[in-house]
Amino acid sequence: MVLHLSRDWHGLNIARRGGFTLIEVMVALVVLGTAVFVLLDAHYVALRLFATAEDDVDFRQLLEEAVARAELGVFDQTYSGGEVFGARYPDYKWSYDAAPMGEPGADGQDGGLYEVTVTVTGPDQNRSMTFYVYDTALLQDGPEGLSKDSATKSSGSTGRSRADARSGAS
Repeated sequence: MVLHLSRDWHGLNIARRGGFTLIEVMVALVVLGTAVFVLLDAHYVALRLFATAEDDVDFRQLLEEAVARAELGVFDQTYSGGEVFGARYPDYKWSYDAAPMGEPGADGQDGGLYEVTVTVTGPDQNRSMTFYVYDTALLQDGPEGLSKDSATKSSGSTGRSRADARSGAS
């Protein structure tokens, strides 16, 4: 700041302090405006990332619920099915198809190993998961070398060797 001497309306010399120039004020406003713009843009990007992550987590939870229902369906010897997730997710549907792996044995049974494909359909995307289910309920008749007690301890097991989710837009 510059100290200027000037005369007041009485004609006396008084010391007057100078203010900021117009250029200094405009530069300060440009710097402030740029900083606010950068901060708002960063906040908007963070909100978008949060919304995307929240959608992905919800979709993954729906897929896991559909996998659990498909496993129960296979154990109940229902090899295809599906429905809507309910009032909370009215636009989301799930379905599954299970196919026996391998050839039927001499007794006509398929051995209990099934390849199950679960698909969850949403408004913007579809996701599928393929996994294997071994239904030990078939062993309860007592195959040779396996006691009834050990067969009834577990009603089924899941092997997820190809359980990585595959996404596809529809």
